[in-house]
Formats: sequence, C-alpha cells, structure tokens
Amino acid sequence: MAARSIIAKIGQKANFKKATTWGTAVSANESGAGLNFKNISGVICSKGYHPLVEVDMPIAQFAYLGADQPLDLSITTDMLYSPGALGTMIAMLFGTAGEPSGDGSAKTHTIKFASSISDLFGTLAIGVPGQVWEIPSVKPYSWSLKASAGGLIEGEIKAYGNKLVAPASENEDLEDATYDDRDNRLLFHQATLYVDDYDSEGSLTTTHRVNSFEFSFVRSMKADMAIGDTYCVEPVEAEQAKFSLKVGFPRYDSNTADLLSKMYSETYQMGKLIFEGATISGDDKYTLALWFPYMKIKPFGVQYEDVIKAEIEFDLLKASDAPEGFPDSMPALVLINQRTTDYLG
Repeated sequence: MAARSIIAKIGQKANFKKATTWGTAVSANESGAGLNFKNISGVICSKGYHPLVEVDMPIAQFAYLGADQPLDLSITTDMLYSPGALGTMIAMLFGTAGEPSGDGSAKTHTIKFASSISDLFGTLAIGVPGQVWEIPSVKPYSWSLKASAGGLIEGEIKAYGNKLVAPASENEDLEDATYDDRDNRLLFHQATLYVDDYDSEGSLTTTHRVNSFEFSFVRSMKADMAIGDTYCVEPVEAEQAKFSLKVGFPRYDSNTADLLSKMYSETYQMGKLIFEGATISGDDKYTLALWFPYMKIKPFGVQYEDVIKAEIEFDLLKASDAPEGFPDSMPALVLINQRTTDYLG
C-alpha cells in the first residue's frame, strides 16, 4: 500500500532514517525507522513565489516559482524510554552516541555533546491522504522536554528541512517501518530532580520537589542559499549551543531559600533529572537521565499568589572537570532500554 487513504490525522504515519548526502533522500521504510509523534508542523511547500511587477502592467501578467527556502519543522510526542527514530534525531542534535554497553537485556546508551554536528541529518517521510510526502534532508537544531502538574512528559524536536517533495520520489510506502516501542512513556511521577553544590563531595544526594520543569537544548543554526542551488546548503552552527533547565517550585520554602542564597553567592551547582520506568530485568529499569555537570542559578523572585511559589532557571554549562560519576563535563543524556544498536548507526 503506497499510502493510507484516510483523511484524518489519526492513523497516518511518519518515518525517519539517517542519510549521508545532503539533498538526497534515502528509504525510510524499514525496521526501526517508525517515528513516534503526535503532531508535525511546518510541512509546507516553501518555494519562493515571485510575481512580475513592471510599471506598464496594471495587473501582473507573469509569476515565477523560485528556490526552496528552508523548512522549519516541529515534531512533538509523549516521550518514550525507547525513542527509536526520535532517539536518532536527539542523538544527531547532541552529536555522539556509540554502541550501547551492558551484558544482559538492559543496554545503556550514553549520548554526549559534540562541538560540531556536520553530516548528521536524515530523511523524513510523512503520510498524507493517498500519498507519501518526503523531506530528503532534515537536520535537528532543538530538543525540549517539559511537564506541568503530572501526566505525560512532552518532547519536541525542531529541525530544518531542505525542501518538500510531494509526492515522494524515494519513499512511496511507509508500512514496512517498525518502532522500537509504542509503550513505556515517561510519566511525571517517575521523575526525580537532584541538585547539589558543584564542589560538594560524593554523589548527588539532594532532591527537590518541583511541580513543573522544562529542559531545553538549542543549537542556533543558519541555513544559507547559494547561487545555482534550488535549496539551502546543510545548516551550520551560527552561535554557541545553549542548555537550560527551568523548574517550578509549588511553594517557597527553606529549600528554595537556600537556592536563592546560592544564587547571590554565585555557588555553582551540579544536577540530574532522572526518570525510571518499568523493570527490564533484575535491578535494571527503563531509564532516561539528563546530567548537568555545571549549573548557574539565574536571578529569580517569587510568584505572590495564595500560596507563594517560585520558578528558577538554571544555565547548564560546561564544567572544567566532570564531577565524579558524571558521563561528561557537558550536559549529557543516558538512556537504558533494550535497543542493541547505536542511535547514530
């Protein structure tokens, strides 16, 4: 079946597969390429439109289509412990992944920051009624995780695409692609936030009771056009990458006051936001952990409501040395699931 003929968004499908040549689509109709998502926006024909304007023409007589301008895509989902193709997009944004560790069924994937993510992009194929559309080259530039007052944890990937091909030339079918998982979603009550002084001895021990959070990782990229090309060249980083964590405290208490004191004293922090789900085997659980080796508390105040609350934002920075037990001196992502292959393989 080339594409699903249903009109509704519900029931459609999208696949994503790592590619090697910018502007050249690859087949994403294979095992593991199924993309978990609940919405994709920005899927439009972005060709420039140029009507001819001359002084002796009271109405335009001619118009031309120009080159494809970069697509700005947003992909949202309720985050999984085994994110599959979405995990590949996240790993592309960080820059390094590698073969997982672990002798049993539980595999640990350590995804670290790289200064450059050149040549990391893929092909996105999207089902629409009766057809498949594709974007040959898609490069992620942002990822966020957020939650408020319980429930599912929403993830959002933002990415630049080179052009929309409708109908697709390489991906005529989506049905053979499979997912790493459709279940095992991150839940609010499965999270624990640890924050301690950077120079404190030993491992992270201090937990913080928050009722909302938003983690954000952005690489500011620029996608330029070159003469003779019909779409943009591969985007490159134009500014420093930025990591941040914003958390909401349901009440201003001694714990929050202590962080205020450390903000004024400019005491750097270290931390971890960890989710633990179902058991894989033995003591191993499905896990998603974000590690923050060096955190700067930004200036904050209080929300003067019936119950006084506070919202604190941390700048997540590079440490001179990784604290003991941390995977890197820069923010990192660690996944424990049953995937046996490299997310960038």
